[in-house]
Amino acid sequence: MSSISATSRTCTVRAATRTDAVRTGTRPPFVHGPQSPDEVVIGVALTTRWMLDTGRRLDQAPLMHDMTVDQLIDFWADDHRTETQLTREKVPMYRDDSPSEERQVAASPLAGGQPRHVPMFAVDIAAFGDRDPDIQLYLRGALYRIVEDSCASAGISWAACHHEDRGDGILVVTPGVGETALLDALVAHLRTGIRTHNKAASPAAQIRLRMAVNAGYVIRDAHGVSGKAVIQLFRMLNAPALKVLFADRGGAFVLIVSPTLYQEVIRSSSSAMDPDAFLAIDVDVKETRDRCRIWLSPPPAQVMDGAAAAHDHIRLRTRTSRARGRPGSPHGLSR
Repeated sequence: MSSISATSRTCTVRAATRTDAVRTGTRPPFVHGPQSPDEVVIGVALTTRWMLDTGRRLDQAPLMHDMTVDQLIDFWADDHRTETQLTREKVPMYRDDSPSEERQVAASPLAGGQPRHVPMFAVDIAAFGDRDPDIQLYLRGALYRIVEDSCASAGISWAACHHEDRGDGILVVTPGVGETALLDALVAHLRTGIRTHNKAASPAAQIRLRMAVNAGYVIRDAHGVSGKAVIQLFRMLNAPALKVLFADRGGAFVLIVSPTLYQEVIRSSSSAMDPDAFLAIDVDVKETRDRCRIWLSPPPAQVMDGAAAAHDHIRLRTRTSRARGRPGSPHGLSR
């Protein structure tokens, strides 16, 4: 009973001290919470706006009414998602790490709602659907690691790129990056990453990668990017003739580029890649009719000499034509 009375007396003294401090205009240091009716109104207004902006509740820390006046002023002096020096030191401010679709679009390097001409590439793991589900998950993680590390090694900022998951592959749009960076440095680092992965992986977890590179106009919305260049990119990546050639030839990597990139970048000596090392291939997928160029990494067992390569080229051309069900070779391969 005496303990309750002592507590009651202490609370009464504290309340009286606070009331006197408000009346006389002198406040004890480090007093939290509103000290006058005006501060209550301000606190309610700011709290309401804070809840509407963040979607948070009052029972989530930090509690707004536990902040000092100075902390409130510092908190609302800038955008609520920006930490200032005062808030870092005194209040663990809440930050929204899961922005809405609208914020994602605004933060995208392709934001603005206007078409932009940009380079892009897509990668795809061959025979992904035939793998065990656990192997598929492992390969997805390995693919992202290889692509992100390769971009970093090639001087391409992953954060500055727009990327979309494709299940067994990735679409990456690279605004501000030249096409030669994709064709030279990135291709070299991807091949190194795949080779390193395959040395340590079991046969079931080997990666054989198809890569397509293009450039053109794209537009960004809340669902991703779209445009004829993106469509052409995936038509190239999924071309039946490319898949037949890659499966027959072996090796761990194949690159396919659009006719424009081959003519204006690779053949113009802007790229370090040898234009004579590319094969011409017809891409006939849905409404797309293009004559693209492909580059194959050497097969794992040996690098074929010129005669063997020519023989292999003729055999693959015949096989591709038969796969298309046509007597000639309008969709075959040529140098």
